[in-house]
Amino acid sequence: IAFLDNDDIYAPVYLEILLKNLQETQADVSCCSYIKFYGDGNYVFDKMADSQVFVSTEPFVDKFARKKKIEMLMWCKLYKKSLFENIKFSDELPAINDMLLNIEILLKSRKLVFCRQPLIAYRILESSQTNKRLSDRRIAEYAALPRLISALSKQYPAQKKLLHKIAARYAFGQCVEEILQKYDAKNDADIYIKMRDVAKNLQKDGFFSIFSLGLKRWLKFLRFYYF
Repeated sequence: IAFLDNDDIYAPVYLEILLKNLQETQADVSCCSYIKFYGDGNYVFDKMADSQVFVSTEPFVDKFARKKKIEMLMWCKLYKKSLFENIKFSDELPAINDMLLNIEILLKSRKLVFCRQPLIAYRILESSQTNKRLSDRRIAEYAALPRLISALSKQYPAQKKLLHKIAARYAFGQCVEEILQKYDAKNDADIYIKMRDVAKNLQKDGFFSIFSLGLKRWLKFLRFYYF
């Protein structure tokens, strides 16, 4: 199974290379790099050359504990169909459901192969979902995602500690860092109030602490929450 967003572009050899790497390594997931481009035109890929690959026999741990280069986007991977048995997109996360699903896929995968060559062009538009002002629906998704990630520990108890840490980092990135980067406390007071309420509830549930975030992120959280 492979995915493609309607405004992005595969390299002509995208599926050929990902399938070749998957078959040669007997992996469950074949992954590649991507390149960003702007505008509504086409994108012409450079001439394809052989690229080094990285093979992981512990994809989840390699990605989140060892910080190995593994992309978390749906459309830069070729998946074995069997991985999707008992896994589906979350109805609670209509806009950001790929984050949770990819974590589940990595937990379930026994082997992943990563190609460092960019085989997909990711189009950046002003009208892109990620560039839109936060809606109440998206705020609800930001509040739900950390809890859904942490809940995966029921199926994967051995990874409970790491899953909670991942959940805390996603919570920080979406509920604190994104707000500080994109919005102004004075001019966007409505968003700040709503996101501080979300942060308050997440902190109450243990997602925001100096232990889960580290000192630097914790200080940034305090700045957002109190000032």
